[in-house]
Amino acid sequence: MSSLSSRFLGASEHPVDPKGRMSIAKRFQNALDRDEEGRLGGVLCVERRQDARCLWVFNGAGFDREMEKFDRGALDLEEDPDADHGEQRDFFEFTAPFTLDNSGRLVIPQNFREVVGIDDRAMAVGMNSRIEIWGLKQWENRPRGQRSPGAPKTTSSSAAQQSGDASSASEDSAS
Repeated sequence: MSSLSSRFLGASEHPVDPKGRMSIAKRFQNALDRDEEGRLGGVLCVERRQDARCLWVFNGAGFDREMEKFDRGALDLEEDPDADHGEQRDFFEFTAPFTLDNSGRLVIPQNFREVVGIDDRAMAVGMNSRIEIWGLKQWENRPRGQRSPGAPKTTSSSAAQQSGDASSASEDSAS
């Protein structure tokens, strides 16, 4: 597997049916893990920060890396008997393994959809080691112009090009 095939890249918009089923783009499926029965899957988490309420989808390696970061913080909490473990509880309460159905769809639990505001449309955004799934309204109203440390700078023309690429990528969904 090449390093690109294990990364989540691009963005696409998808319908979400009343049962919470959403197609996952083939390019994202290629980076998911296969279980012993050959089904694609990974781990689904709710990110609940006020400015970034969305779902995080990880493959096994990505989730392990995230847990290593989390564990380093948890060790600090365990050394302090008065520490508030609320953040850990909040995270693990809304974390679950998943497998895609035979049609390449992720079934998003109702309580996860309610927390992040996903109704009938969602935006799936590749974030290298994970996919972020946003309710379409939340995606359209997300804070803009906040660059992560180390992220490449973009000019307004390259940002426009990237958003054009993202909308054309929306046609790359699972069949």
